[in-house]
Amino acid sequence: MMTSAPVKRCKRNHFWQDTLLGCIVGIFFIGSSVAGVVDNMQYITSKIINYRNASYTPCDNIYAYACGNHSKANITPFFILEQSLVADDINNLIQNGSSYKELKPVKLIDDLYKTCMNDNAVGQEVLALLDRILKKLGNWPVFEDGGWKESDFDWIDFTIGSKKLGLDINYFLDLKPWRVMESNKTVVRYMIDIALAEFESVSDPLVEAYAKYIQSVFALLKNMKNSSREINEIIEFEREVSKINRYNFKEDYFEKLTLEDLVKKWPTINWNELISNIILRNLKTPVNISEISLWSSQAVSDFIELVLKTPNHVKANYAVWKIIQKTIPHLTEKYRVLHREYCLVQKCENTTRALSCVGVVKRHLAPAVNFLYAKNYYNNESEALVNDIIRNTKEELIRMISESWMSQEDKQKNIEIVRNKEFVIGIKGKGDDNWVKFYENLEIDTSNYLQALLDLKLFAIENRFNETDFDDEAKKLFEGFLPSRLYGKIYLPWSNIRKPFFDVSYPLYVNYAHIGSHIAYELIKSIDNLENFTQNVENEKAMCFRNQWSVIENFNINDNTSAPKIFMALNAQISAQMSMKIAYQTYRRVTQNLTEEVPPQLNYTSHQLFWINLVQTVCQDSPRPQPKTIDHKYTSFEYFFAKAATGSPEIYDDFNCADESFAKNYGASCSYL
Repeated sequence: MMTSAPVKRCKRNHFWQDTLLGCIVGIFFIGSSVAGVVDNMQYITSKIINYRNASYTPCDNIYAYACGNHSKANITPFFILEQSLVADDINNLIQNGSSYKELKPVKLIDDLYKTCMNDNAVGQEVLALLDRILKKLGNWPVFEDGGWKESDFDWIDFTIGSKKLGLDINYFLDLKPWRVMESNKTVVRYMIDIALAEFESVSDPLVEAYAKYIQSVFALLKNMKNSSREINEIIEFEREVSKINRYNFKEDYFEKLTLEDLVKKWPTINWNELISNIILRNLKTPVNISEISLWSSQAVSDFIELVLKTPNHVKANYAVWKIIQKTIPHLTEKYRVLHREYCLVQKCENTTRALSCVGVVKRHLAPAVNFLYAKNYYNNESEALVNDIIRNTKEELIRMISESWMSQEDKQKNIEIVRNKEFVIGIKGKGDDNWVKFYENLEIDTSNYLQALLDLKLFAIENRFNETDFDDEAKKLFEGFLPSRLYGKIYLPWSNIRKPFFDVSYPLYVNYAHIGSHIAYELIKSIDNLENFTQNVENEKAMCFRNQWSVIENFNINDNTSAPKIFMALNAQISAQMSMKIAYQTYRRVTQNLTEEVPPQLNYTSHQLFWINLVQTVCQDSPRPQPKTIDHKYTSFEYFFAKAATGSPEIYDDFNCADESFAKNYGASCSYL
């Protein structure tokens, strides 16, 4: 029996958007929306009226009808508005303080922000601390005037020593955690990463500005000698690092090596020392590490070759410069002025001090900021309604699976997957205890801003490698504004379930078109045999989707070299179509005995408004007009969208179409369930 939380009636909203790269090769769902409640009626009405293009008909080209004038409309796009609203809320909470300062996470936020803004905490003592750090790490050859020896530097010792001080910088090789799902459990794997690229290309025009920047910093540090040779050596080393990064493009950490193979392949590296001091020393529970992942063994080989042939004084000058470079925004005003000037010609953060300090709080205390946001904006009624939509959507998908072509075994397996799929609304663990315990051993040094940041980094390093998903789960608010899958769960961020995008006072055609579509999309992606279905060349339904896609992009469906691209295209079609179909069918069943309020300014039924909201959430501006490549009537995306929408043939009845014009000309849409 489908249920629905009590709602007051009002306006519309919704969800997803694709990415077009020439032709469509993937679909990424982006929440979009219309505002609700009575006092926002003008926003709703203007969005529908200004986006639509009545020279098209919804029966023939639903996307062009709903979005044809989107580029001309003076309305803030959903994803920009959503990020702006959340950013404003968080900025205000951090800058203006909160009434929950008796709780440890909130006190940490307040202490860090005030320390960042306090000139006395960013004074000479910060420079003195930096000087002490550099002395502990062996000083800087460029300042030693012959007193520094090549044998004084070991890059592995430098890497380990700096991490123990809270300097979480990848100068050379680093080891990082990688959380994956295995047997329905989150486990931590470990991977090798090389230093990041500083330059986009070997001939990057910003290299000259970078050299001047280093020289200016040297001058502030009272280096009176001519250091042009040392600066050139640093830059040349960074050029080589950038080249290795460019030629070994990171996609996924696919390669795996046992520790024994790691030592055999690169015997000059003391892997045991690196692993013991970067990973094992930070583990709360001892583990046996049997293998390491990496994104490119060739990149590691190239980098190790570079490190071995580079003189130690060059590596030391480079490594200490990276420390200075990372800490400059947190030093005294003279250094921050240099940083701001460099940012005028380089891609780096350059904003007001207050907003910069807000950014520091969000980066270093993301779980605490989520907690603060929850304390101020969490709404029991909204969560109850979302849970209701989740339950109803699951029931509809289970019904579809039960009546589908799948074998009895597959039906049962997928029904269990859907029924047991866990959703996290907002954040996991909304009580105070988890958050207070997480931060119980962390304090902010309010007298020295740099020391405060080092302590925060040490806290992050110590927690990074342990098999807990609390920290990562708690960061969802800032890592994206869209529902997403992580560690076997589906996360629905609060930014997606708030006014003006979602509210218990809105009509259900708003909320089901918005969050219901997201929920349906994530659930259909969880189906166990979807991948096998797309690769089954003998399955008639899969063949239908292949043929359907060939209209958009001309490929030989029997060409095995095109297989990855075809499978990607099929998954995009099925996910898009099924998310619409499931959300729509769920909405129909839930509202079959309800009469929903419709804005009096608009001559639409509630079902029509569901579809229009659904479509208008994917309205997008293209850098240039997309050609009507299909019969001079449809762009690739318009055709793709029409095929996906008409997977629910009821759309023709909803818009009172005289005949099923799109299906009549281009055939019925393929069906997965």
